[in-house]
Amino acid sequence: MTDRESTLNVIVGMVLLVGASAGMVAMAVGAGLGLSGHPLQASADRSPLAVFGGAVALQPADLMGAGILILMATPVFGVVTLVLGFLCIGRYRFALISLLVLLLLVISFVFVARA
Repeated sequence: MTDRESTLNVIVGMVLLVGASAGMVAMAVGAGLGLSGHPLQASADRSPLAVFGGAVALQPADLMGAGILILMATPVFGVVTLVLGFLCIGRYRFALISLLVLLLLVISFVFVARA
């Protein structure tokens, strides 16, 4: 493994660690606020933008929803990082494979969103 590949591994690991940590912290804060007596009303609009707006306003249900959205988006950002990293280090075959994985992730999210 070259130094550039090792660096890519570290970067992808950090992206996944930060995403998972942020999602878990948002969910834990939301649960803590909910248990401390804050009203558990969620935004009527369940779009991601509304959920994150409610999370900024410290609405417990929206904080937990934002945490779930962050956890769902983390692998996508990891694969995007892999695609860009493989392109940068000249590993085009792996970049193509990662791009196909990204396409499958996007397709699955589209089908889930329509259901």
